[in-house]
Amino acid sequence: MDIKQTSSDRFTADRSNYVKHKSMGFLHLHNFYEFYYLLEGNRKYFIDSAIYSLEAGDLVIVPPNTIHRSIGDDAGYYSRALLNIPPHLFESEFMKEFSLNEGEHVIKIPAKRRKFFEAMLEKIDYEYGRNDEHSEYLIRSYVNEVLIFLIRIKRRKDFSYADKEADRVIGEAASFIRENFDKPLTLDIVAQHVRMSKTYFCKMFREKTGFGFSDYLAGVRITEAAKMLTDSDMDITNIATKCGFNDSSYFATVFKRIKGVTPVKYRKSREI
Repeated sequence: MDIKQTSSDRFTADRSNYVKHKSMGFLHLHNFYEFYYLLEGNRKYFIDSAIYSLEAGDLVIVPPNTIHRSIGDDAGYYSRALLNIPPHLFESEFMKEFSLNEGEHVIKIPAKRRKFFEAMLEKIDYEYGRNDEHSEYLIRSYVNEVLIFLIRIKRRKDFSYADKEADRVIGEAASFIRENFDKPLTLDIVAQHVRMSKTYFCKMFREKTGFGFSDYLAGVRITEAAKMLTDSDMDITNIATKCGFNDSSYFATVFKRIKGVTPVKYRKSREI
């Protein structure tokens, strides 16, 4: 399973229809906010350590540098609208509202307000496609309108939570991994923590999240290591140890596989 990191300083908008459900084939994180609105159909989303079952009218909010993956269920039609929003382009006070706590990633748009909300998205999509000398100004205005609309709903706590038992257990496992990534975690340890057999847990984790235990653990560890490389002067061997790697050479290999560069080059690329 690949783990991809995307960086962009540009706002983008996309609206797509799909005849069949399909899953994102990789773990993903990026430096901008992702607003994913399900127009029709059903979908699942894995974010950090929770699994969300989505239906039409649900909006997923993925903050920057958050591991996530969309997951398909059964074959069937669905459509979605996607906004990728670099935080520096919009009001900082608005964007702070979307620095979410665990479990608060999905907002249900009230049924009586869906047409209004979808009309706002259509205006953004139209101007993004038009792209004339006035479009950038209008897009900023329309996106701010969307953000204010969502903030008002968010403050009413209209959130969706993982509710099925299997989703809850796998979410608990993912949370345990994120809280203990610096320790010598194994499949046995995590399976025992959620009171499942190793074989059943391995099968269920992949079924519910779409990726394997070792892939998820590596993704969490490397994400944390990247933060340390950027935010501290700690030497790379210590960072490797603090992120659960006993072998700094293996750490460098995994880091390059996920980030595309060595830890040394990654740190230098972030230096001002």
